[in-house]
Amino acid sequence: MFLVNSDQGVFVETWKTLLHPAPVLVKGKLADVLAASEAGRLTLVIIDGSKLHKQSLKTDGELARLAKRTRLLLADTNLDSETELAALALGIVGCCHKQLPREELRKIVDVVLKGGIWVSRAALPDMLNHLRHATTPAAARPTTPKLDSLTPREREIAACVAEGASNKTIAKRLNVSDVTVKAHLTTIFHKLGISGRVQLALMLSDLKQSVAETSQRMV
Repeated sequence: MFLVNSDQGVFVETWKTLLHPAPVLVKGKLADVLAASEAGRLTLVIIDGSKLHKQSLKTDGELARLAKRTRLLLADTNLDSETELAALALGIVGCCHKQLPREELRKIVDVVLKGGIWVSRAALPDMLNHLRHATTPAAARPTTPKLDSLTPREREIAACVAEGASNKTIAKRLNVSDVTVKAHLTTIFHKLGISGRVQLALMLSDLKQSVAETSQRMV
């Protein structure tokens, strides 16, 4: 079940059209959205972000509590890169800035429904930079022994993630189920001490660069 949180008729109708033919609940208040999330499983909640500000993104606020219960997408936002990253840090899966074409909005919905996170082009460089600095030294500079803890199949899946492949693509490529890929990724993240696929991709990218630099010095 999809849920749209807004008291603006145009916003509600836009998202009903985008999500058609799926059923869509409409709630005007966040408190009602929280209650709906407790009453039943929601596929995705689209929040009207036109009036959001930094205070809305407090770690103990309603949005933070809601993001722990369901996928939460902020739409029609005017958030700067820093505030967008703060939203993602709460567990919100994406921010749709104003005036995006409907084709782009459909693409964003498709990404987050497949378990991905949507980062705007403006915020992506800041996010990557933040991840590089926030990662622990061991994760930022992977060592061979740490990667050696992975099984051959786990390394294969990690390499696919580094290429940007989705779980479904990896499953098809390796002739396994989506559930199997997800289970392997959980183990990989635990062994490497990281929290997700973005950090995994960065880790392997850093290792590849380090190997290349070492090779150049040996020539």
